[in-house]
Amino acid sequence: MNVLHYSGLHTSDKYGGLERWFIEFAKQCGEKKIGVYLSYTGVMPENVELMDTYKSVGLNVILTPKDKNDLLQTIKQYDIDIVFFHFVEPFEEPVFVKKHTQCKIVCFLHCHNYYSSLSWKNDLKILLGVSVYRFKYFFSQFYVDKFVAVSKAVANQHEKFFFLQSHKVECCYLGTQKLLLKRKQDNSTPVICCIACHGDYKGLDVLIRATKLLKERNLSFVVWQVGGGMVFNKGRDTDALKKLVIELNVDDVFFWLGIRNDVAELLDKVDIYVQPSRREAISLTVAEAMMHGLPIVASKVDGLPEYVETGRTGYLYENNDPSLLADKLQLLIEDKSQRIIMGKRGYQKINSDRFDITANISRLINECCKY
Repeated sequence: MNVLHYSGLHTSDKYGGLERWFIEFAKQCGEKKIGVYLSYTGVMPENVELMDTYKSVGLNVILTPKDKNDLLQTIKQYDIDIVFFHFVEPFEEPVFVKKHTQCKIVCFLHCHNYYSSLSWKNDLKILLGVSVYRFKYFFSQFYVDKFVAVSKAVANQHEKFFFLQSHKVECCYLGTQKLLLKRKQDNSTPVICCIACHGDYKGLDVLIRATKLLKERNLSFVVWQVGGGMVFNKGRDTDALKKLVIELNVDDVFFWLGIRNDVAELLDKVDIYVQPSRREAISLTVAEAMMHGLPIVASKVDGLPEYVETGRTGYLYENNDPSLLADKLQLLIEDKSQRIIMGKRGYQKINSDRFDITANISRLINECCKY
């Protein structure tokens, strides 16, 4: 049996949560003698360490052009039995493949369903465009064998389109590796960390404005931002954010660490983790931060409340409000004992089986890869 993960992405050089999920998936499939392929639609990743890790676990990385007929040729060439689709809304490729092959089709729902609640006023062009999009979404439920949502919130959002066959939608947290909780180093200045790409939906501008408010309150802290710009806009989002940091005069406390492959080591040096996203299906970095015993401050959107219990494992704040974000961060900056207590509670919660990457992938393989 052979499995293809069709990423739907141009490429990926980061060693992030999804990449670690692919690696764990390949490990378990290797034990069951299942071949695993991972495709990109643009160019091969240039991260040598990442590619070496893929190779070491038997994950074969291939290039699949965007053309649907080329995808069919790839499926035929590698004798694929199951295709896991990632980031391919509104599921045109999965429907096409199902019509022309005998493959089992599994679609991952990684993202907040933006179109499930979009409303229009008098723009006929937008109305027609989104109506077509919604129809394609609805139509796909008759061809896809299973939809895997990465959070309960995402499952609920997408079920509005798949109401005729809602039994096909299942919540399966991507999860994180279980770790022993280490004794944290004692930072004299609290370190706040945010790991995110620089797209607008990640809300980094909200964090920067909250940083200014915290600085004006004469608090002692620093912010580490890990991540990079979006490939499609050639770093313009990064330039705008760095310009905002300078304009608000917080460049002495807000530091850009870029794309890192040592996230686990980095999180051991952090005191507070923050996720200011405007929308977030679920955040693997939040799960990893909790596994490292960190209290979380996050926007109250989509799947984040499934991780963060406000007042217990951290704090939730109303989306897109720098002042409220600053208030929650201040509570943790000023109270070390609360940081430790919330961090331990978060570790206990995320250490349960439902958030365990190994257990979740094992169950998924058993359900989808029956042979």
